[in-house]
Amino acid sequence: VWDRRSDYHQSGQGVVAGASLAITGLADGPYEIEIWPTWTVGGPLAVRQASSSQGALDLALPDFTKDLALKVRSRQPAAMSPARPPIE
Repeated sequence: VWDRRSDYHQSGQGVVAGASLAITGLADGPYEIEIWPTWTVGGPLAVRQASSSQGALDLALPDFTKDLALKVRSRQPAAMSPARPPIE
């Protein structure tokens, strides 16, 4: 997530508040989203649980300055593959 008002030549341009986004092209189901600040050292700013429906996941972002990176992971259990017969 890129705040166009911010670049490496400038210090913060203020807080971005009330932003949200839609991530499309996802399989329907539960997801875990880590929201990382790109200009600071440390852990994620927030971790959210959300579900994709009809290929889209709507996400409200926490207030932030500068830019964010998102790590989106499916929380859907892995499909079990059928057991293979032993090799003789």
